[in-house]
Amino acid sequence: ELTHNIGLKGRELMSAATTQDARNLVSAGRKNLVHNGDFRVDQRGGPHTTISGYHFDRWKFQKDGLAQYAHSVTQSSDSPDEFNNSLRLEVTTSETGLSTTEDLCLTHHIEGQDCQALMAGTSSAKPFTLSFWVKSTKTGNYSTTSTVEQSGTNKIFSTAYRINQANTWEYKVVKFPPCPGVIADTTSPEISFRWILNAGTAYTTGTNLDQWADYASNLFAGGHETQIMTDGDVWQITGVQVEVGENATDFEYRSYGEELALCQRYCYQITGGSATFPICNGSIWDATTFIGVANLPVPLRDPNNVDLESSAASHVVILSGGATDDATALSQVTHHSGSQVEFHASVTMTVGNGAWARLKSGTTFIRFVSEL
Repeated sequence: ELTHNIGLKGRELMSAATTQDARNLVSAGRKNLVHNGDFRVDQRGGPHTTISGYHFDRWKFQKDGLAQYAHSVTQSSDSPDEFNNSLRLEVTTSETGLSTTEDLCLTHHIEGQDCQALMAGTSSAKPFTLSFWVKSTKTGNYSTTSTVEQSGTNKIFSTAYRINQANTWEYKVVKFPPCPGVIADTTSPEISFRWILNAGTAYTTGTNLDQWADYASNLFAGGHETQIMTDGDVWQITGVQVEVGENATDFEYRSYGEELALCQRYCYQITGGSATFPICNGSIWDATTFIGVANLPVPLRDPNNVDLESSAASHVVILSGGATDDATALSQVTHHSGSQVEFHASVTMTVGNGAWARLKSGTTFIRFVSEL
C-alpha cells in the first residue's frame, strides 16, 4: 500500500497499459531533436548585429523588409534557474512602420534523417511536443510555427502562445498531432520551427490554426499580434526541446563537448585569438598557390556543399621556405573527413616546397560552413 501521494505523473505511469506507454510518458533515452537548445554554443561569437543569417550555432534569423530595424543578439546569463544561458535580442533601432509583407523570425531547421522517429506518413505516425522558456519586455500573443517539406504541398502548423507578464520567464508547451505525409530521410531541412518576432498582416490572418494545413503565407505567423520592433524591446528564449510523444518532459542536458560536436557538423570555426593559430600543413602547388587539407573534428553535413568564410583573406598567412605572405584569395574542395583548401598569395614561392598556413592573431577566423 502506498503511504505517500504519488502525484499526477505517478498515477499516469501506474495507469500505463504497456512499457511503451510508460516510456512515452517519461521520454526515456535520448529525446531532444533540437541542437543547442540552451544556447551554449556560439562559435561565431557575439554580439550579433546582422539581421539575417546564423548567429548562435544552428539558429538562424530570417527577415523580409525591415529597412530601418536593427538589433543586437547576445548570449545572456539571464535565464531560468536550470539554465546558464539564453538568446537575448534587443532592438537598437526602431522600425518606423511595418508593412503587410515584412517579418522577422528565429528559425531552427532539422535534417530529415533526424526526424524518422516521428514515423510521419505511416499508420504508426507519432505526435510530438515543443517546449521552451521565453521572456520579453512586451506582453501579448506571439506566433510559433512548424513547417514540413513534402514532395507535393508543404504543410504548416501555426499556433499562438501568450507572454502574460513582462520581464518574467514563462514556460510554454506546444503539442503537435502526427505529421501528415512522409518526411524524407535526407540531410536536407525537412522540418523547421519558427518563432515570430515581427509580422505584417499578409502573414497573420490565417484562421485554421492549431492543426496541420497546406502551407499558405497567411499562416506563416498565424495568431501573431505583438511586434518586437521598437528601440529597447527585448525578447529572450532558452531551453528549447522537441521530443516524440504527447508530453513535455525535463530538458535533455548534453555535455558541452557533445553539443559542440553536433553543431560542428554544420559549422566549424578556427579562431586566431591572442596568438597565431595553425590551419593546416600543405605544399606550394604552383608559384602563387598553397594547397593543404584541414582536418575537421566531425564530417560536415554535406561535403559537396561547403562555404569557406573568413574575417578577411589577408588574415591567412602562408609560410614556406623562409617566405611569408598574406593570402589574397581562399577556396576549398571538401571531402568526407577533411577539407582541401587553396590559399593564393601574391609573391612567388618555390613549387613543391612544404608550407603551412595559419591565422594572424586578433579577431581573425576561418570557418567551414554546411548549414541547412
